[in-house]
Parts: sequence; C-alpha cells; structure tokens
Amino acid sequence: MNILPLTPAAVTAWSFALWAIAEGGVQLLGVRQPDAPDRQLAALTPLLVALYGCFGFGWLDAGVLQWTTLGVEWRWLRWVGVALTLVGFGLRLATRYAMRRHFSGYVQTTQGHRLVTTGLFAWMRHPIYLATLLLYVGMPLGFGSLGALGIGLGIGAPALWWRICIEEKSLAAWFGEEFTEYQRRTARLIPYVW
Repeated sequence: MNILPLTPAAVTAWSFALWAIAEGGVQLLGVRQPDAPDRQLAALTPLLVALYGCFGFGWLDAGVLQWTTLGVEWRWLRWVGVALTLVGFGLRLATRYAMRRHFSGYVQTTQGHRLVTTGLFAWMRHPIYLATLLLYVGMPLGFGSLGALGIGLGIGAPALWWRICIEEKSLAAWFGEEFTEYQRRTARLIPYVW
C-alpha cells in the first residue's frame, strides 16, 4: 500500500502542509514586526481568501468534486504547477527570513523599521508578492483545478496589485528619498519586466 502517492495533487497538498508548519513556526518564534496602532489591512483578506481558496477548492476539486479538473493528458502541466508551488513556497520563506522582524501581514511601520534592500530585495521590491502570485497559479495547476486557478487569478492577482499600490505609497511616505532611489533601481515584482 502506498501511503504517500507521488501525484501532482499529493505533492501540492504536502508542500502546502509543510509550508503552513514552517510559517506557523516563524510566527511562534515572533520573527515578525509587532503590530502598530495605525496598521492597514490593505487587501489582506482577499489575498488570504485567494490563497486558501486556491488550496481548499483545488484540493476538493481534485479529490472529490472533479468539476473543473484537467484530464490525464494535462499531467505535464500539473507537474509544472508543482514546480511553481515549490518555488513559490521557497521564495516566500526566503523573503520572510530576509525581512526577519521587518515583516508584517499589515502595511505598517514601527520604531526601528528600516528599508530592506539586500538579498532578493536588491532586484525586486516585493518578492513575497511574487511568491504569492506563483502560488495562485502553481497550486491550482498542481491540483489540476481550473476553478482554483480562477480564484487565484480572479481574486488574488487584483488584490496583489491593489496591495502593491498601497504599500508603495506608504513606503514612499515613510522612507522618502531613500525609497524613491530604491524604486529607480528595482522592479516592483518581476525583475526587468515590472
């Protein structure tokens, strides 16, 4: 009996579970910015709805419903989705590590906050949002669920764009010329593209 089948859907589900444990561990260790009184949610709810929707509906669609699942002939695309998912989770955790105590789920700044411009941030201003976008595409494809892909691209992608706009305005207000100079030499999300 094979307890851990090596299918795209199983690998996607297991990678999500491992990421959730790692992300929870980071939270428990307190490696994040304390909440500021003037924090902004800035599209946090639709971002999370899309992330958990991509996983939840994708998993349900692949395992039970099969309303919008891709056929066997698309198995190669499902493995591409697994690769995007793994890269997305890895990039997300690497970004959290690079930001350390400057990370927050909210758009906010606290005393001692500095602009992180090294590592991944030397090429792009929002690597954690690139990671999230990869998850919005990768998890649904890993599950083979077109419905979950619709959730990721229909809810998640616009929420990401909105969040980036709000965060860029806030960073410009907080860091002034330092952020303006940083904007000149980096891309928002995808190096050399946007």
